[in-house]
Amino acid sequence: MKRVKFTAIFGLVIALLFACDAKENGVLQDVSSLTDNITYDIISENPDNAGAEKSSKLCIEPLSIKIEDALPDETSEREIRLISCGDKSLEIKNVEIISDKAERFAVIDKPVMPLVLARGESVIVKVRYTADRCSDTAAYDEAKLKIITDASNASDSAIYVNILAQSIKGEVTNDRNITDTFVSNSIKGENILWCIDTTKSMADERENIKPNLKKFISYLTKRDTLSNEYNIIFNLSVVLEESDEPFLIGEKWYYPGVFIGSENYPKIISDFPPPHPRNPAFEPVTEKFEEAFLANSSVLQDRPDGKESCLLALKKALSDPNINDPAGNKGFLDNDYSYLTLLILTDSDDNSSAPVSFYSDFFKTIRNEKLINVFVIAGFDPGSSEPKPLDCGDVIDGKGAVAAKRYAEFMSKFENSHFASICSPDWADYLFEKHFNRSCNVEYYLSRRPEVGSIEVFRDNINIPRDDLNGFVYNSEHNSVYFTGNAVPANCPNNVTIRYKAACN
Repeated sequence: MKRVKFTAIFGLVIALLFACDAKENGVLQDVSSLTDNITYDIISENPDNAGAEKSSKLCIEPLSIKIEDALPDETSEREIRLISCGDKSLEIKNVEIISDKAERFAVIDKPVMPLVLARGESVIVKVRYTADRCSDTAAYDEAKLKIITDASNASDSAIYVNILAQSIKGEVTNDRNITDTFVSNSIKGENILWCIDTTKSMADERENIKPNLKKFISYLTKRDTLSNEYNIIFNLSVVLEESDEPFLIGEKWYYPGVFIGSENYPKIISDFPPPHPRNPAFEPVTEKFEEAFLANSSVLQDRPDGKESCLLALKKALSDPNINDPAGNKGFLDNDYSYLTLLILTDSDDNSSAPVSFYSDFFKTIRNEKLINVFVIAGFDPGSSEPKPLDCGDVIDGKGAVAAKRYAEFMSKFENSHFASICSPDWADYLFEKHFNRSCNVEYYLSRRPEVGSIEVFRDNINIPRDDLNGFVYNSEHNSVYFTGNAVPANCPNNVTIRYKAACN
């Protein structure tokens, strides 16, 4: 019951007396007008607290949070409403997570603090939980949402909301025990993927292209003069620049993102093909490297100009389902330690639909950025190193090569990237000089980020200690290992093996 002013009560009593008197005299009177001017002043919920000082109070809905069956490496969000439910306004100074697993919890969509809530006002904050991405068992993570406030029901200026989160057992990465192997300077692993424009506008440039492709394959397949081993271990494939529609040539369909394999040649040309049973993309195995490469790179020559989109075509080639399809491209990326070398040959610019960064970010999920090489042979001015329209004598459309602006942006996303003019008569020499003619490795880039304490390094089967002066050092910024002092070999080692446990975060 709420207490009202004395004047209101007195007026009401008088009105009731008049009403009783009227009824006793047999006359029923309308007494509503007698109470028209009565006013009510609500002071307190409790009539016994008359004159008590008003106080602030913070109510919370819900009082606790439970998140169940969170998927590994995925996020779950819950809302919490903070309500000013006292007699006066209150101030919320901050809202924060308290937990020994604080990296898995976050407050999101938090309003600007400090925040004043008038009586009856409320605000919503969200808590986000990200489950352990490589937990071996179902995990339970606890946290508290600390609300710092001047509300009267706070203890030491804070109120806490308990949070319990449970993640499902399972790992995003199935095997965290990683072995990266680096062969000697003279034997380097390369996964080489060309995107080649085979449309009609390339007709005149093609006179210059074929001798350069021959040079490229001759450089790639050189043997050591003493051991007669190939200088480079490679997988070599070609994908078309067309990313939308399949093409029927003769009786054979060619699909966007699927490596080209001309008749009698494999889709993955390799100087060290895997042993039996091997993926069909390596069949039939051949050592006629030049014939196979030239055949695969010209199988759809002089097609009508379409949507030349090498960035999307390369992404499709290295994405599911193609990269894991035995009838597609499976086997190309089997060696995690190998370089991924992307080469684009075109007289057009890229017409892929997504922003350039979308494609560069994708390739960086496949390899450490230090292990990615990008080469673009297109419309570039050798003098200014800028994309520029070029006249290579193209008589098809009269424009020659257009400025490769998106490809220039794509190259800028990678440290190891180079361009060459498609009109240059010797771009293959430049390509080999810049990349394939490397000297001894001095730094070894890891394929995954490690738990640093788990790293073991072996050089030609000799265990190298961790030592800043005479051993190996892990460089966190580069995610790499390098040798120091007397651990630096006088000659290039035959192999370097680095074992470690991949970090979860």
